[in-house]
Amino acid sequence: MILPVLLACAQSQVPSQADPRSVEDEAALSAFESLSPADRKDLADYFHLEAKHLGSFQLSLVAFVLNGQDRDPAAWPEEQAAPVFDSKEHTPENDIPRHPLEAGSPSVQELSRLIFKKVPAPRLDSAWRYDYSSRELRRTKAWKDPERVFRNGLRGFLPDLDLAEALVERALDDGAEQKALAAFAHAYTDREGGVVPGITLYDAWACGAEIEMPDVDALGIVHTVLGDWKTWRAPVPASKHEALYDRIGELFVPAQRHRGLRHAIASCYLAGSAVLRDGYTDQLDNFHALWEDCRSTPAEMAKRLPPAAKRSEFLAAWTATCHAKGAVWQAGLARHRTLDREGESVRTLLLRLLGEFTPPSAGGKPGGKDR
Repeated sequence: MILPVLLACAQSQVPSQADPRSVEDEAALSAFESLSPADRKDLADYFHLEAKHLGSFQLSLVAFVLNGQDRDPAAWPEEQAAPVFDSKEHTPENDIPRHPLEAGSPSVQELSRLIFKKVPAPRLDSAWRYDYSSRELRRTKAWKDPERVFRNGLRGFLPDLDLAEALVERALDDGAEQKALAAFAHAYTDREGGVVPGITLYDAWACGAEIEMPDVDALGIVHTVLGDWKTWRAPVPASKHEALYDRIGELFVPAQRHRGLRHAIASCYLAGSAVLRDGYTDQLDNFHALWEDCRSTPAEMAKRLPPAAKRSEFLAAWTATCHAKGAVWQAGLARHRTLDREGESVRTLLLRLLGEFTPPSAGGKPGGKDR
């Protein structure tokens, strides 16, 4: 089967620009990597401690969210591979056993480039992801990795900012599309039963490209979301492909609108120049204005967000408000600028702390922190 070009996502490429600070960043990373593992951890811990004294708006937002946590971060489950639709269950007439593909294989890498070519690379290396299937957070194995914390700090991100951002996204989700998003969270597989690592059915449908979609994945969605086990049976004849894909599209569109809007707005909570996907790039300052209008309170924002069917009207109405009310628009711009400026303060702090751990020595090589 071939997945139709159903949704030409309006995801825009973010043009790469030369970073004038790249040389300084590379030198800082080199100095950090020259430290012993113990000193790297000490520096990351020191950064976490000193950042709490910045007294910034961004810091107050992070603290506000983290203070409202309902569990210790370590209690969240660790990220696992995406679930797979079982061919014995969903396509017993055409049972093709599932088997994992190698992430580094040329075919997987080529497919990954196709699927994600319109998705801009994030600036934040987040160790946390909000899972719309379970309505819980998932953490990576690197959630306490000092190097990840250091790299994020160079980009102006506070320690634990990624955790706070994921918690905000969780607060914005009312679970309205949970069943559909759980189905699309399954791993994408090829016609030979190969399970493609790092790519879900959500990713495949969101990309807008024309790719294969085996019966097991298509019928798995129909079975689990609609409970319809009779309309289509494997192998699905070509004459019924269009109707099947149209029905799946009717499930995907509201699910994507629900998730995409909440993810984009959550991304703007703590970052000024946030990198937005799903066609929301032009809404950046509108979303900052919306956060200002909601007093930067996730609970208030959650009440404002529309159901999927009303998303377009919601965006149009808020854009009109931003154009009509200059004070609202200016508040959003100010919020954007403030968060960017405070990100620079985070970076400056980290570089100062690095200097304490790597004072110049006679030989020009980094040394250890004076104890």
